[in-house]
Amino acid sequence: MSIADDEAIGLTQAQFKNSGNMTDVRAALTLLAHSDRSDLAEPALKAFGEQWAHDPLVMDQWFTIQVTRPQPM
Repeated sequence: MSIADDEAIGLTQAQFKNSGNMTDVRAALTLLAHSDRSDLAEPALKAFGEQWAHDPLVMDQWFTIQVTRPQPM
């Protein structure tokens, strides 16, 4: 995801939006959050956080994804 490949970005966005399980969504979120595209990362982080706010273990993963981002927030 560090390479601006439109196909990879599209596949990752589709997995984030259409996956039926949290594990696949989390994997896509990690790729989006760790990409150089904050315009993709920020909405995905917000949506995931809102959807899973009720689950402390999933929110721990959400925080981990954010603090391990290679670029400054």
